[in-house]
Amino acid sequence: MSPGVNVELISAALHLDVQTGLWQADADTAGPIAYPAHQNDACFRLEDGSFWFTHRNKCLITAVRRFPPDGFILDVGGGNGAFMLAMLKRWTRLEGVVFDLPGVAERTRAKIAVLAESARCTVEAGNAFERVTEGADCYVLSNLLVSMADDEATEILQNCRRAMAGRGTVIVVEWIMPTGTEQPDEFRRWDTASMDLNMLAIDGALGWRVRTRDEFEHVIAAAGLVLTRVVPTTSAVSIIECTGT
Repeated sequence: MSPGVNVELISAALHLDVQTGLWQADADTAGPIAYPAHQNDACFRLEDGSFWFTHRNKCLITAVRRFPPDGFILDVGGGNGAFMLAMLKRWTRLEGVVFDLPGVAERTRAKIAVLAESARCTVEAGNAFERVTEGADCYVLSNLLVSMADDEATEILQNCRRAMAGRGTVIVVEWIMPTGTEQPDEFRRWDTASMDLNMLAIDGALGWRVRTRDEFEHVIAAAGLVLTRVVPTTSAVSIIECTGT
């Protein structure tokens, strides 16, 4: 990371390059940046330190208090490891893997290596559209499917279904868009709508959005999974639990 880079300036300058599908920043602000394909450190700093990403991660981490995961956990698209580290700190017998693209995994591996949780956590590189690590008891997808079209979401869920242990589960941690018959509290409604608007502005034409429960059930069933329950958290996100049967 070059000295003097202002994370909030980077955040304000970020835009999606529609030609490449990569996040970019104005060259006079922080130099050219692409995340995750180019693995530029400035974008990792953005995820670690900006208000929006900090808020997002805090919302996701509230899910940890609501379910005690069991066995071996794999965090698909785990990014900087924030969600996995929160689980490891809360559940001291848990072991897990952060799974993400090679450049992301390299940086996350270095981050986790200096922490006490490194004894129970490894980082593996791969592309979840191709495969995920086999044999986990629980596959966690936190804030991942919101930035995918239905066919892409189904593909990753199918790969988790194929890879998981016999009685394994898939846990999706996401915002769920309320329908007209549902009456969420004002904060949940505002936070969910804000996430949805962000996704629609970034790439709504490609299907990025906050899904309703029915829409989640559709992609989950298409992947050969069964939605067994939806558990609310103290933030605006919910835990969607799926099994293979």
